Amino acid sequence: MDGDVYFVTGAKNHTLDLSLNDIADPVELDKDLKQIPGVLETGLFLNICDIVIIGREKDCEIIKK
Repeated sequence: MDGDVYFVTGAKNHTLDLSLNDIADPVELDKDLKQIPGVLETGLFLNICDIVIIGREKDCEIIKK
């Protein structure tokens, strides 16, 4: 949101941002969301890397596939 207005890209697309707790089946959720007319991408970034490094204020976490 930009104040009380939905954020719109230069191509006039709406972008929604949200936080979720654990997703039980992210592959299924990605598939279901992409079935909704107008949804182009989900941002779930599935199966694209073998290592994830999460940086925090005082440490980091490394998760290997």
